[in-house]
Amino acid sequence: MSTSNDARHLIPLTLVATLAILAPACASLETADTEPEAVGEAGERVFSATDVQVGVGVIGNQPSSTSLKQSSVSFPRAFGAAPLVLATPQGEPYLDTFAATSTVIGTTGFNVNDYRTDGFNVGWGQNLKLGWLALAPAVQPHTQAGRAVVGSQSGTALKTISVTFSQPFASIPRVMLTPHGENYGDTFAATTTQITTTGFTANLWRADYSNGWGQSLQLDWMAWDGLGDLSAYQPVDGTADVGSQGAGTAEKTITVSFPQAFAAPPTVLLSARGEPYGDTFAVTASAVTNQGFTANVTRMDGRSGWGQDLRLDWMALPQTTASGCPSGQTLVTDTGACVTLTPWDGSPLPGGAKIALKAGTRFKNDGCNGCTGVEGFGPSWVKLTNYQWNSAVPRYDYMDASGATLTSAALYTITAVPRGATEYVGGNNPSSYQKLLVQGSDGMYVSADSGGDLASMTDQNNAAILILDLTQGTSAGFYWSGFTYGMNSYMMTAQNYRIYGASFIAYNGLTFLQFMNGGFSPASFSQLYVVH
Repeated sequence: MSTSNDARHLIPLTLVATLAILAPACASLETADTEPEAVGEAGERVFSATDVQVGVGVIGNQPSSTSLKQSSVSFPRAFGAAPLVLATPQGEPYLDTFAATSTVIGTTGFNVNDYRTDGFNVGWGQNLKLGWLALAPAVQPHTQAGRAVVGSQSGTALKTISVTFSQPFASIPRVMLTPHGENYGDTFAATTTQITTTGFTANLWRADYSNGWGQSLQLDWMAWDGLGDLSAYQPVDGTADVGSQGAGTAEKTITVSFPQAFAAPPTVLLSARGEPYGDTFAVTASAVTNQGFTANVTRMDGRSGWGQDLRLDWMALPQTTASGCPSGQTLVTDTGACVTLTPWDGSPLPGGAKIALKAGTRFKNDGCNGCTGVEGFGPSWVKLTNYQWNSAVPRYDYMDASGATLTSAALYTITAVPRGATEYVGGNNPSSYQKLLVQGSDGMYVSADSGGDLASMTDQNNAAILILDLTQGTSAGFYWSGFTYGMNSYMMTAQNYRIYGASFIAYNGLTFLQFMNGGFSPASFSQLYVVH
């Protein structure tokens, strides 16, 4: 962050800017196998927003007397390579049940066959949808995903295959399946059996024909024993008990409640999980709300019920936006992480949190050394950059309002600093404040160089103690005390010391210093945001 030329050797500067807090990343709460699982508050986000996309595509109705409809679904953003696709028909509150098979998958979307399984040569009047999740093949600590070869089959509609995981899971995982075919109308249902920590068996049944198939069928699958890898997508999951079904009908319907409500109806993915038999089932999520869903189950290989204790593995997630993040979140573009910004409530920041600063205006290119591109006036994230005022060879990573796109260079880690019982600033203004250290994404702590520019440049002992004004409600003033962390014992007994601040105001292409020698104008304060 730069100062005007006449002030560079007078005092160090401080910040008055929009502030956001980044809460710790989320992970899973492990529960019993048959209970839902929700996202908790510890762990590392392994998948990022650039790896996975989630959505609900529109299939529509089928008024003609045929059970098959072929449709296409577009991804919100293009993948670098064609992904795996897991999909479940998502219907209105009726008993209609469907099988789904992906066909052509590209970087921008996929084609899908949907086949009604609870009737023969009948269409449907409802506005059918398709919940889907797309991701690259992966081997993560708690998640694996891949594509298995099923091949062709003659003389029967059933084929059973075995899949071995790339590495064993710590506990028996849940497994999601979707058949992936060539560009034909062939449509299949799939059911897992004999899931262990090292692999699973799957039954595949052709829904639209009883005498096999000639194409080389494949099977997209995802297995997980915890939600930590997918926590950026705010999932919940579970294994629901379907049970047996008496003779006379091959259909059964159950209701599943989410452990916590979503803000809006989510994408729901389902796979039938059976015992070691040839029984194969089609499943459809219907009447999806923010609190739960109904699951319709139809046995494909017989029309007289079943005796086994059938179950359903399921996962529910918010739909992603064009950025790849769930709706309401902001993408950290260089890491793929997603963060949620909500207004700050004016209370002290938690120690160990991360923050992001957003200035009301930003510099534009007026030919200064290190400035690249033309920046218009407007809100801008305060990032660690190689820009330094009036220098072609910056010595440190400086804090500058340098772009409207959020990156990891705009994220800083907070350390709370103790305040003395009698410590106060000049004029006792502000009368209530919090003392902080700020650590940059490069691992160094923020301090001021000899010219007064704030930079990520030092160890903790020499870090600048910054002051967050707590007297302005949800507006934020961020100032420099003039003390380093190693001098805090002196600061805790200091009275009437001066503090200094600056607004990020575009002035001749530079970030201009404002002196804050007591009596701070509310107009210079900005909004804080908390990031969950």
